[in-house]
Amino acid sequence: MPDRFSFAQCPHRWAYWVDEPVVVDGNLISARRSPDLPAYGRALA
Repeated sequence: MPDRFSFAQCPHRWAYWVDEPVVVDGNLISARRSPDLPAYGRALA
């Protein structure tokens, strides 16, 4: 479980909000927004 969990950010309570440029969870790789694309590309490599 991530260090930070926010029910306000996750109304369905089944999601974890993590304030990081890129998050890798198993086969899922996610980025916050377009300025994070370089970090996202590094995570894909």
